[in-house]
Amino acid sequence: TQAGGLVGQSTHLSGPTVSNSYWDAQASGQSEGCGSAGYAGACSGVTALTTAGTLQSGNFTGFSIDTTGGQGLPWRQYEGATTPLLEAFLTPITVQPGSLTQQYSAAAPVIGVTTYGAQPSLTFGRAQLAGVTKNAGVSSITYVGGLYSNQLGYDFVASTTPGSLTITPAPLTLAAVSDSRSYDATTTSAGTPRVSGLLGEDGIFSLSQSFGSANVMGANGSTLVVNPGYFLNDGNGGNNYTVT
Repeated sequence: TQAGGLVGQSTHLSGPTVSNSYWDAQASGQSEGCGSAGYAGACSGVTALTTAGTLQSGNFTGFSIDTTGGQGLPWRQYEGATTPLLEAFLTPITVQPGSLTQQYSAAAPVIGVTTYGAQPSLTFGRAQLAGVTKNAGVSSITYVGGLYSNQLGYDFVASTTPGSLTITPAPLTLAAVSDSRSYDATTTSAGTPRVSGLLGEDGIFSLSQSFGSANVMGANGSTLVVNPGYFLNDGNGGNNYTVT
């Protein structure tokens, strides 16, 4: 019995020649592509790949491979997840990112996708989306891959209609605290304003307060205000908050 990774035995003395063909030498345990060849060069076009190598489209010289979906090429491959699949036998499935509106929370939101008509048993991986951010503002959300299927399944194609992410600023309150001291002809206050509503690892620096007047205003007659010039470190220039 002759055994090879791709061809068991070829007894032809003048052909055929195997070309642009590959086998998984690691999974098959076969070190030769052809178990027996009838003539020299019959299997010269057979290339051994590792299992990991069979999952990379760049290793299949001579194959026209679609790696993004919907291109109508002979082969469809999900990089790092499948070997080349015959695209004509796959059902096209559009992946549509969802839309979401929420208040800033200092964490990136979770946005789902819709795969119209796809069966869970033939859908693998996790959708990857571009445009998702934790920061306040409006973003377009697009599907960039992550889902894959098998030869009985689907050609996942990104929708041409993006989803939308709207994050509104969170409220942040700065309030001067009570303070008293002797007259010194300045409005300086030693108190540190109270902060309410700061989220996650965001920080506020150079925060100070002052009296509304340098003059003696009598018991409970002075007002205290938060000074401008503080720095709100939220990764978005302070735009993740509405400060009052």
